Amino acid sequence: MKNRQKIDNVSISILVNEDRSTIELYDEDANILFVEVKLSNDQLVSALSRLVHTPVKECIVTNLENVGKERLKKALIFEVHQTLPLDRDTRNKILFKLAKEAADPGWTARDYFNGQNSVFRHGDIVNARTIQFKYVDKEEQN
Repeated sequence: MKNRQKIDNVSISILVNEDRSTIELYDEDANILFVEVKLSNDQLVSALSRLVHTPVKECIVTNLENVGKERLKKALIFEVHQTLPLDRDTRNKILFKLAKEAADPGWTARDYFNGQNSVFRHGDIVNARTIQFKYVDKEEQN
């Protein structure tokens, strides 16, 4: 990542509660939260009253390798050749392992299988459905 990078499609959320506040920055193109700043009420008042360099309670910066990129996604449907347990957590772990094996090279399988028709029967074959995604530079997308 460059030392300085312009990100075109960013949204901000400022969530104010009685005991703390949170400021979040979200890259809409990459579909990721990349900055989360937690402030006490005193820190929020200081920042909003234009006091520069207000210390913060906590700042979490994540996913910087994907900020400014485009998130591509497509369906991933794969066959399930085993009996799935009724326990949802165990079932989802098994499905996620199978999804990772079935994902296209360079793509990442999503670990969500709780939607309607995530697991379905097509004739005698049991299939599972999720999405797979990858991040690409915006120049590669065009």
